[in-house]
Amino acid sequence: MITYWVSAFFFPQGFMTAAMQTYSRRTHIAIDTLMFSSEIRPYFKDEVTEGPKDGVNIHGLFIQGCKCNMKTGYLE
Repeated sequence: MITYWVSAFFFPQGFMTAAMQTYSRRTHIAIDTLMFSSEIRPYFKDEVTEGPKDGVNIHGLFIQGCKCNMKTGYLE
């Protein structure tokens, strides 16, 4: 799968932990020292053609009190 609808997961923390564990095993870095980072990309899920080298593509997040500016990649 190229992109995951994270809002559909019953326990999304388990998915994120699995992604971090996969990266930890591949790079031989202790999982306790890893942190998440996110990047807003200027395209929609239907335009994704391949997965990232490291990490996962997710879509379907809900945010209260702000909106995502697709041009700047920041929350407003």
